[in-house]
Amino acid sequence: MSVSNAEIEKLRKDVEKSEKALCDLYADLGAVACTYHRAINCTDSNGTYADICEVTEERDAIAERINQIRRAVDAINKKDLHLQQTSRTINRMEERLSTLISSLGAVATEMYSAGVLPHEFERYMKPYIEYEKRLKDLEERINENKNSKVGELFSSLRKKKVQKYRASLDSVFTECGKRLYNSSALGNMPGDRAKGICKEILEIKEQKKNYRKTIGDTRTDISRTQESLKTMGVLGEEKITLRDLEGRLESVEKDLSKLYEDYGRIITPTMDEWLDNMAPEDLKKACNHVLNEMRHIRQQNLNIQFLEFEQQVELHTSRKEDFEAQVLQLESQKALMDKQIAELQSKVGIESRAVSDLKQRQLEISIEYRTL
Repeated sequence: MSVSNAEIEKLRKDVEKSEKALCDLYADLGAVACTYHRAINCTDSNGTYADICEVTEERDAIAERINQIRRAVDAINKKDLHLQQTSRTINRMEERLSTLISSLGAVATEMYSAGVLPHEFERYMKPYIEYEKRLKDLEERINENKNSKVGELFSSLRKKKVQKYRASLDSVFTECGKRLYNSSALGNMPGDRAKGICKEILEIKEQKKNYRKTIGDTRTDISRTQESLKTMGVLGEEKITLRDLEGRLESVEKDLSKLYEDYGRIITPTMDEWLDNMAPEDLKKACNHVLNEMRHIRQQNLNIQFLEFEQQVELHTSRKEDFEAQVLQLESQKALMDKQIAELQSKVGIESRAVSDLKQRQLEISIEYRTL
């Protein structure tokens, strides 16, 4: 089977991948081995180790600053969300409270109309008393003018006004309920329905008080956290600062990774001096990964060389066969030419003898002529 260039090229790309993997394994080894720098005691690595310590301090400082800002920003975001949720809860309470206040007014006016509302609560029914008085006045005016033609017109208009006025009864309930809500007599309302409404109103009032305290405390916490951001010099520019710091951290981590790789390369040739069965497991594991990958790369390169030699053998064998074919062709041509030469040589002999005969005959004729 012939070896193709594509097959060799694929192996070369595999070697490139393996060499990249080896770089990463050198970096892994360097990161682990730095922990045991003194025990390894490789003099050539001292300079790189010093650089690693310096860059590590820089990385840790940047990472800590990022974490401080993130913690502060996260805390503010969480508290802002808590504020929003608390505000929505209070809004829902306000809506429920409005409904309860209106219901309380409706129950109180019902009790008042039935004559069972205690006297001390009647002063809170003033909006309803005025409403009834106004409604009665409108109805009386309708009855007064209903027998005249002009009265019929006014009566029709007043009926519409009465209908509109009756539709405003809910607002009267609400106004009465508000007066009861703001009074000190709220908890003393008689009747089960009123007591149930008052109980829920008082519970909501207490909950609102607690929630408002929570809002105040949360806003205080937010102010303190914002003050800490201000102290860090990033208040209002947190996102920009974080983006810049993250970019710096990424650059520093790349530098550190390269230093770890250099450190791993430096100490690898000296493994025999410090790597033994007593070495820490993480260090032995990192060393074995590097050695295995190096062996793998050597094997890959040998495979490439093997295929390249096979390819050369195939090429030279093919050329040899071409030359041999050319030799056979030339030999065949030589045999044919030798045959043609022999034939020509035979003809030359025959023709040469014929020429000699002709010359002899010419000589004989010449002698005969002189004799005459």
